[in-house]
Amino acid sequence: MSLITEGGKLIHVQAPNYVNEPVDQLVGLTYSSGAEHRFSMTFGRDQLHISGETLKEISPGVFQTQPLPEDYSLTRIDFATFTMNMDATIRFRDALTQMIEAAQAATSAQPS
Repeated sequence: MSLITEGGKLIHVQAPNYVNEPVDQLVGLTYSSGAEHRFSMTFGRDQLHISGETLKEISPGVFQTQPLPEDYSLTRIDFATFTMNMDATIRFRDALTQMIEAAQAATSAQPS
């Protein structure tokens, strides 16, 4: 193992099951594992499935398709669930707070 020094590099290696997906939904829960709290978050996104459309005559000889309520369904695609202990969850919260504050500062600094 090399010494940790100023300017040293920490190389990132992606796991074989690494996930890189845009998500816009999450479900979180907390539970105890023995004496330690665990925080679990599942990340995903909603997807609309259209199985077909019905032809509707909008004027003589002119048809338009439209999906009826029975022709579509909404599902949630789950990509990953991450479970963290209290320390990792606090670091995650703090990192999110820093990123949100930086994005808000950058947005408010832009001319209107």
